[in-house]
Amino acid sequence: MSKLYEAINLLDSAEERTALRIFFTNTEKRTEAESILLTCKDNKEVVAYFKGFLKSVEQQIEKLEQENNYLKEKLAQSGNKYSTHLGLVFDNQFCSAICPYLLIISNVAELPGTAESVYIFIDNSKLYIQGKKKVAECESLYENMVQIDYGKLVEMGQNERHMGANPIIIGSCPPPEDTLWNSLRRLGYNVTVYDQNFLNEEKEVNSEMVRNILRTVYRNIPGTVILFTGDGDYGPAIREALDNNWTIEIYMVLVDW
Repeated sequence: MSKLYEAINLLDSAEERTALRIFFTNTEKRTEAESILLTCKDNKEVVAYFKGFLKSVEQQIEKLEQENNYLKEKLAQSGNKYSTHLGLVFDNQFCSAICPYLLIISNVAELPGTAESVYIFIDNSKLYIQGKKKVAECESLYENMVQIDYGKLVEMGQNERHMGANPIIIGSCPPPEDTLWNSLRRLGYNVTVYDQNFLNEEKEVNSEMVRNILRTVYRNIPGTVILFTGDGDYGPAIREALDNNWTIEIYMVLVDW
């Protein structure tokens, strides 16, 4: 038995032990946890680490549930005028564009074509970095074997509706991928790229995406915001769009679920 699973067995709650075992089937997360456990001085610190970790996960889930409930409430108040179908579903058309490991908060296949314009926003730091990594891990591939069909993403998101503007793609800059950004510009994307910090973390990507979404909402008649992302950091922009009678379609790449 590994040191990690020996440590998990220190917890009294069977529910907590089961949740941790399921989570740490992810090899990368298991390695990270084992490194952290080496810094614990005794079993008391080990238990405190796991309980703190579980509390953090619960808070993330609660945040997502709050966002989902807010969207449902807005739809109920509007009499479904937003035409957004909420729920976590899989969409085969999206799978062909990147991978089968995506949460879609909107069943696009059921959405009717509308006269309203659609505006597509792609958080490429999530799709390109997290998405490719997740697919490679799940399919036992090298990351450089996984390719994203951006044209397919836009085509699927557009769903035969009128485009109000060129797609906006924002991400941090992988040093060897200059050709990626140039090729996307040639395809008509509005591309914004930010450098990573010394820890290879994305800087300013989320705030720039929020700025672009809000600018679109404030400068155009209500239409549809289509967001491809990998986290729940866009709640304020989504709420503002809904409050201004916009439709929201969200596509989320699964990373730790």
